[in-house]
Amino acid sequence: MLQANLSNPDVVRIANRVERGEINHRILSDVIGKASKWKLSPGQVSLICNIEREQDARLNPTSVNVGSLSALTDLLKRAKQHLKYPKFRVATEDGDVVVSMAGDNSRHRGSLYVKSPGGYYDATYYGRVNPDTGEWVPSRDAKPMVGDALKKFSADPAGVASEYGRLHGNCCFCSRPLSDERSTVVGYGATCAGHYGLPWGAK
Repeated sequence: MLQANLSNPDVVRIANRVERGEINHRILSDVIGKASKWKLSPGQVSLICNIEREQDARLNPTSVNVGSLSALTDLLKRAKQHLKYPKFRVATEDGDVVVSMAGDNSRHRGSLYVKSPGGYYDATYYGRVNPDTGEWVPSRDAKPMVGDALKKFSADPAGVASEYGRLHGNCCFCSRPLSDERSTVVGYGATCAGHYGLPWGAK
């Protein structure tokens, strides 16, 4: 019974889908199980909604042709040799999105996940980049501008990363402030340039 959560349509909808077997996810099932005993917190509701979106996108992938994004995959593969969790930010008209590589134990190992900034509980899942084809597979929450921004970054990683850094004053890879003069000019630091295999300007 979901007495304490009946006023929340998201919880009721997801609980019904779990009961019908439409979604099979351990964390989702655990949280829905708790919903039968007490009211879920806003963070828990946000978590199960994000998991629902991710599961729907993975079970019913529909790729959008924005051109090959394989350069993004190559960028993070290079960084994976140096970093445990490589990622970078891409600017869109609606704000930044964060691109990271799925872990070794993920069902979509090697895929690039695209989400809004934030932690596991509150980040919105926008979709993934297929590592084999370089195709963009958006979720229902992804706006066309996300795919456009990914395409732009893939076409010129160094140029777009540099533009981001000069505009925001922070590196798009590590998010740290650009403190020295050369990093400010280039738009990212020497360490990130080495990790991601990007040029760092002339001396």
